Amino acid sequence: MLAPPRFQIFLSGLTLAGLAVAEEAPPPVREVARPAKSGPPPVHQTEHTSDDEAYEPPSTPSAEPIPEPRDEVTGYIGSPIWLSNAPLDPGIELELRAGSKFGMFVPELGVGGRWNWINVDELSQTFPSVTTPERFQDENISAWWISGGLRIEPKVRQTFMPYGSVAFDLNFWTASTDTSGLCGVWTCVITNSVQFAPGFSGRAGMRWMPGPYFGLDLGAKLGMTFPGWAFADSHAWIEPYFGITIVP
Repeated sequence: MLAPPRFQIFLSGLTLAGLAVAEEAPPPVREVARPAKSGPPPVHQTEHTSDDEAYEPPSTPSAEPIPEPRDEVTGYIGSPIWLSNAPLDPGIELELRAGSKFGMFVPELGVGGRWNWINVDELSQTFPSVTTPERFQDENISAWWISGGLRIEPKVRQTFMPYGSVAFDLNFWTASTDTSGLCGVWTCVITNSVQFAPGFSGRAGMRWMPGPYFGLDLGAKLGMTFPGWAFADSHAWIEPYFGITIVP
């Protein structure tokens, strides 16, 4: 059965329209490149101190310690009191000592002199063989010496500094009664005979340092001398002293 002419025309139109649509393909769609995904910007964390942690202030460089002065010079004045049977009154002694400080050790050198006057009463009692002790009135026995020793004191300087020292002494003794005359062409000179005798001495004292370069010393010195060429026996003495120390 044939379709009516109008219906065929309508079908033919649909067919042609479909073919036209099928032949005309849509244009390709361009895909726009998307930017690469990037992470979120970094978050800067600020340092903070919790309530449980104690606040510590920033440290500052500590000052360098002041170096300990190394050189020391001390002048002593004392009164030697003889412990032996020597008939001598307490006398006077002057000494100058200088050293360099190395930690708690102070090697030092010294030079000094001492004088003790003869006690006439003790002379007559101790040596009854002396027939005229009065002629020894105002006479003295003296000594000059040089010595080397070691002093030990605190390593760090303090206001009050105890110390002790020991020294070997080269003593040169003279007696005002032991004289000899030296005569030249025109004149004669009377001199005291000098006799050598070695010995030892030691000090124990306390130094008060009111300032960094000045100190005052108080203490006692114990000394002894071998017979040598000056005495028939060894002798000893003790000496309270006062001193002034300078730290240049």
